Formats: sequence, C-alpha cells, structure tokens
Amino acid sequence: MCLSPEVDLVAGTAIGLIAIQTIRETHVRQLAPIASIPALFSVHSFASAMMWLASQGRISQQLGDFATGIYLVIAFIVLPILVPVSVLTITASKKRRRVLQLLLAAGLVTGIDYAINILNGNSDVKACHNYLDVRVTSTLAISSILYGLATCIVMLISEYRPLRMWGIVNVLFVGILYVRLQEGLASLWCLWAACTSFFVLWLVKELNREHEVTGKWNWET
Repeated sequence: MCLSPEVDLVAGTAIGLIAIQTIRETHVRQLAPIASIPALFSVHSFASAMMWLASQGRISQQLGDFATGIYLVIAFIVLPILVPVSVLTITASKKRRRVLQLLLAAGLVTGIDYAINILNGNSDVKACHNYLDVRVTSTLAISSILYGLATCIVMLISEYRPLRMWGIVNVLFVGILYVRLQEGLASLWCLWAACTSFFVLWLVKELNREHEVTGKWNWET
C-alpha cells in the first residue's frame, strides 16, 4: 500500500518490533485487543509488500494472491471489529459503552458485508505508480460510512483523553491520505501505521504506569 515493496518491508519490520514490545507490556486481558493492533499492522505491511512483488513479477502470483487475501481480511473485516472492541474493553462509563457497542455493531455489519463480497470475488487490486489501489465492492450503500464510524470515530468516544486526542489526529490524517490517493499521490499508509503502533505502545505503557500509581485500571469504576 505504501511507496514500494521495500518501504513496506522496512515498515513491517519496524512495526513488528513495536508489536513485540507492546505485547510484552500487556499484562491484563482488557489491553489485549488494542495491544494486538501493531502486530496486525505489521502483518498488513508485509502482505502489502508481497502484493507489490507479485505485481512486479518478482514472486509467484499464488503468493501474491495469498497476501492479497490476508490484506483484505485485515483491512476490511478485522479492523472495523477490532478497533471498537479495543476501545470498549478499556472503557468504564456505561453511557460511553452503550455508544461503543453501537459502533461495534456498525463494524460487524460492514465487516460481514465486505467479507461476503470478498468471498464472492468482488475485490480488485491495481498496482499504480506509487501505491496499490485496493477496492472491495459493498452490497450495503452505507458500508463505507459504517466503516469510518467503526475505525475512526470510535476513538472520539473514549473516556481516556489521550485516546480521544489521537482519534482527532487520526481522522485528520486519514482524510489527508484519502485526498492524496484521489489525486494519485504516493500513499503514506505505512508511515501512519507505524505512528499509530508507536502510540499504542505508549498508551499501554501509560495505562500500566497509572495503574502502578493509583492501584486501579482506567476502566475500573
């Protein structure tokens, strides 16, 4: 998805190192969903690199198709479900949890919709000059909107201020990435995936630090 297979490989390796450290810092099950995001992004970047290599004839098309399947499952099925779950498990407020449950439902709907279309072969990957154009047909007209709610807006509902602030930054940067792609400019997705992974590591460490100081977790009432 990024500039080239080489950039994706470097990004995947860097994010993988962040993922290992994040998992090492995760000591309670409530943090497991959000702590798994860097690992998911690392696999995503490596899958993107293999897709690039297959499009350039440098590896077999069979490997490329396998990587494409992994890429599509992560991007269109797992993320819209995992992100709401990640925020929900570290939220104590009943009012916020109800909203988050609605956003999780939105993620489930769009994930199922995209899954059906992926299984039916309604997806396409096109190698452009400096990015991979990945598209999946949606049966539901509002799937793209539900996807945005589940993957971006959900963080704005968090009761944890750093996560809300990151949610604002995420919405802005994702918007910039979308505009760049529409203009045919180089994708910087791998850079943003690395930044997000580093934030997740910081967040997990910060929640651990607060627990050591207060003796309770952020989501405990």
